[in-house]
Amino acid sequence: MNIAVCDDNGADAARLVSMLEGAHKYRIFPSAEDLLFYLDDSSESFDLYLLDIFMGEMNGVLLGKRIREINDSALICYISSSPDYYAEAFSLYAFQYLLKPVTQESFRELLRRASSQLSHSRQQSIHLNCRGRNVSIPYQNILYVTSMGHTLSIHCTDGQIERFGGRLDEFSARLDDTVFVRCHQSFLVNLYNVSALKSDFFLCGDEQIPISRRYNSVKDLYRSLLFSEMN
Repeated sequence: MNIAVCDDNGADAARLVSMLEGAHKYRIFPSAEDLLFYLDDSSESFDLYLLDIFMGEMNGVLLGKRIREINDSALICYISSSPDYYAEAFSLYAFQYLLKPVTQESFRELLRRASSQLSHSRQQSIHLNCRGRNVSIPYQNILYVTSMGHTLSIHCTDGQIERFGGRLDEFSARLDDTVFVRCHQSFLVNLYNVSALKSDFFLCGDEQIPISRRYNSVKDLYRSLLFSEMN
């Protein structure tokens, strides 16, 4: 993996890279501004961003928003001394949130999961014929799928909506059920792109995805996923 480490505390940044194992590349940036300048000025891209939250003029949350504008599929992990920004971090589809001091074990698990997800997302996509066009959509780009009549609509992270004919139960059978779950008669959601769980709906960015009583067990699936990402 190619990893960007952004932390204004040089000792913390050095400690992170000292825990890297295997053939990973990395660059250290002492501020959000330095990282953004590099991204604007270079053709290099990063697979994983390790971002401190408490930095100078621009904090890690604002930096994450800028990174999302540049690359909406990159993995972002926040590494902070405080859990207070957890909700904001996951509203940006953060991959993980670790508390300082980071242990070798938790850092190793982060890298393992990141490598696995990058490999998984690069391999997995859904291939469709949408109104005469052959379309391939990576799993990571899909927020949720809706059904109305005999028309299915795939809502993507970039705001694009792809429509095609079909039935939701037949379409869901083509997908990885550890990623996409049925939460309503008319909705299928990508658990990895859920930013929050409320009493009777998921939040995907600003979109509310209803959870019906019949599919109430999806809440436990999401909580299990969330717990694994906090550790």
